[in-house]
Amino acid sequence: MESRNAHAPFFTASLVKVMIAEDVLTQRDQGKVHLSSSDMHMMHLMITRSDDFAADSFWDLGGGNAIVTRAAARYGLHDTHPPRGPWWFTTTSADDMVSLYDQIVTRRSTDPAVANWIVSAMRDFQPTGDDGENQTFGLPTALSREPVVGYKQGWMPLLDGNWIHDSTAIVGKSARYIVAIMASQPAPNGEDPTVSSIDDVAKALFPRGRIGAAAPVRAPATAPVRAPAHG
Repeated sequence: MESRNAHAPFFTASLVKVMIAEDVLTQRDQGKVHLSSSDMHMMHLMITRSDDFAADSFWDLGGGNAIVTRAAARYGLHDTHPPRGPWWFTTTSADDMVSLYDQIVTRRSTDPAVANWIVSAMRDFQPTGDDGENQTFGLPTALSREPVVGYKQGWMPLLDGNWIHDSTAIVGKSARYIVAIMASQPAPNGEDPTVSSIDDVAKALFPRGRIGAAAPVRAPATAPVRAPAHG
């Protein structure tokens, strides 16, 4: 287990879509909302291709900021807070994302049916986002030799000129490892150098393309990384 700046606050960008899916599916199983087969297809796209339109719809259906408030309470996420504005400005930490995934994969605080759906959707990760963005930065690039991995990525530019890139993974058939990298980087030369930076960090951590046979990791194998842009 290794971590650095594990509790530093970061914008989730699209990582919050996991919380949205978990909460709306939980509400469905409690009989509070109805989801059609078309809704379930949209939710799948929200996770696998990071579909923003789907996230907008389910954010509204689930109650907006209350989704994050409930998720933080249900999973004890002390660094996670609702956004001041759109859903992508939700704040969290690497430690909280690892804790969330850990409780999902071990079915603690989670309906097993909901947990199974989320893990399956993350394992169906698609390399291209719904907006045409390449989703394979960071961990998908670094863990190329891991046969069973589920990913959720997040990315967005900020008004201050920085780019956010969040890369998270549930690794192994039994989800033995959980990894989170969260990076905020200045991007004076555009997004590409920031992508290269997070790729370099992830590859340095896993130079053989896989995690390897080590003790189970239930904390940020890679905590928030503030890597300088280069290029």
